[in-house]
Amino acid sequence: MIRAIAAALLLAAGLAWLGLVVPARSDRAAAQDDFARARDERQRLRRRLAALERRAGPRRPAAGGPVAQGPPDEPAARLRRAVLDAVGQSAVSNVRLSVSTARAPASLKLQLAAEGRFADLVPLTGRLVSGPPRLVVERLRLRPADGLVRAELDGFQLAGEP
Repeated sequence: MIRAIAAALLLAAGLAWLGLVVPARSDRAAAQDDFARARDERQRLRRRLAALERRAGPRRPAAGGPVAQGPPDEPAARLRRAVLDAVGQSAVSNVRLSVSTARAPASLKLQLAAEGRFADLVPLTGRLVSGPPRLVVERLRLRPADGLVRAELDGFQLAGEP
């Protein structure tokens, strides 16, 4: 009788291990792969941004006038970096970012598109509004995309904001 109970408990422990631990390990491996892909995407985007900023660097007007130096472009670069820092702290992917000048009272316009879980996108938009970029959201569109959510944000930064 005791051997039968012990065998049943051993069998139950084995089945519980197979039913709980093995799937959890595969879920962990999938999560690690997703994290590695997101990290690689972030590094690729930062390298691309650095290359684009270097290429856009000082520009010479067509008439051969003086080279335009940093100050007019610095606010846009600061906004780009602040947004990329916020994006880098969240688990989103397929990020597209565009920053351009705007008419008063705004100083810069921003268009951001990203994909991720709803639970990652909502805090990201909150950080963009309340954090260092201090964006004013003009339009935010959330829609399903391949089991994730795609966010498209149009916003601007008011003149005088850091």
